[in-house]
Amino acid sequence: MPLPYEKPLDRDDQALLELGGGLKGRMSSAFCVLQSAVDAIELSLQNEAPAALRRQLAPVLTDMAKNIAYLSRLSANAADMALARTGAPLTELSPLDLNDCLRTLARCAQEEFAARKIPATLAWAENAGDSVWVMGDVGLIDGLFANLISNAVRAGTAGRALHLACGPGREAHFWDDGPGMDAKTLRVCLLEGQPTPESLRSGSLGLLLVHEYAAKLGWQLDAATSAQGTRIDFRLPPFEIPADLSPYLHASGRHTRQDLQRSHLRRELDGTLGTAR
Repeated sequence: MPLPYEKPLDRDDQALLELGGGLKGRMSSAFCVLQSAVDAIELSLQNEAPAALRRQLAPVLTDMAKNIAYLSRLSANAADMALARTGAPLTELSPLDLNDCLRTLARCAQEEFAARKIPATLAWAENAGDSVWVMGDVGLIDGLFANLISNAVRAGTAGRALHLACGPGREAHFWDDGPGMDAKTLRVCLLEGQPTPESLRSGSLGLLLVHEYAAKLGWQLDAATSAQGTRIDFRLPPFEIPADLSPYLHASGRHTRQDLQRSHLRRELDGTLGTAR
């Protein structure tokens, strides 16, 4: 049975869909095999190799693991970008409490920062405990904010403060305390959804993905940057509350979502930092 695409797929869209599927499938499996091989070699060295050989090869294995993590993240982001640029829906949206989702993401980020000894903080501005319901998907929302968090961590200085807020009203916000970023890159990549020569050379897809994720969610974007920091604002579309929200409030479902959020954020930080926690 054909998928309910938003529009018929032309030849270019079909090629992008196949590229995205290949990157998510075969490339993802290949990176898992490579990392498993590195882990097996490392275990063998620890158990069987002389100390001198372990010291000699340890930096090589660490460098291999870093590059595998980086390339795996780049491949996953490229797959998401290819799929997002087609008319095919990335996922089916369902009712989701954004306030609860972002609160959990902020807690996961703080835990990851502490475990990885990242000199940064993520402050969560509570929306007075009120629910902010949207038609959303945890994967899209996590991908959006995990990219913003990892970009800020990569570009930041020691002690950098990040901030995440939901509200007032139907809004969400992400900002940091500096040193700011290139205004043209912010405008072209984030607001217009187009690559710059610099982003193409560096393979940096973070802001482009944020643009595409926001578009799929129906969120409107605004952003500004200065020496005092960068601020990104999201205006959320109206939401008609269904008659029965109970399927979306179940505790076991919330725990599963929290596990997914931790997994998404860890993958993004693994690739950004080139190492697992």
